[in-house]
Amino acid sequence: MKHLIHLLCLACLLGAVTSAGAQGRPKRGDIGVSGPKPGTEAPDFTLTSVEGKSIQASALWKEKPTVIITASHTCPVFRGKALAIESLRKDFGDRANFIVVYTLEAHPQGDPSPYSGEEWVTPKNEKEGILFRQPTTDAERMERAKACSEREKMTVPVVVDSMANTVWKAYGSAPNCAYIIGKDGKVIEAEPWMDAANLRLVLQKLTAG
Repeated sequence: MKHLIHLLCLACLLGAVTSAGAQGRPKRGDIGVSGPKPGTEAPDFTLTSVEGKSIQASALWKEKPTVIITASHTCPVFRGKALAIESLRKDFGDRANFIVVYTLEAHPQGDPSPYSGEEWVTPKNEKEGILFRQPTTDAERMERAKACSEREKMTVPVVVDSMANTVWKAYGSAPNCAYIIGKDGKVIEAEPWMDAANLRLVLQKLTAG
């Protein structure tokens, strides 16, 4: 009887630990919802690209509607959409600007994920060997961004957020959000999670004619 009680207590304890871990991880629909909404002014920023070029967001959208996407190497969602991003730029690059903002690592190894407060290494990252610590300096983040850009064969400009994570915070603190900004500087489309098919539809309507 004592043995049975001991097993039941152990099961409850393990269940509580598992539940606590799951509760610490946000639901997909809760991420990025605090970003700027359609019709509002888009936060401007100036960041350095992996090629060392200073790029101002407002200079891009004053020229053409601009797609802004957040990313990090340890975000498997972003990596899975890299080809779709390149395809969008190939099809709309003459009518819209595209820029990827490299932010906090979503799933660093050995450090807490900014989205759960605990280490959260995904099975896909383990399988692909994408196992990196969270950068602690601008130089480290730049190197990680360069490696990611090269691995994913990105031709879309990749700029790197500061260690204060200013742009990440301004655009909803999400790992792979997407925004379309009009030439007037206002948000046209806001996606807490980038949806390539939907972006394509919006861009088709926006750039038609």
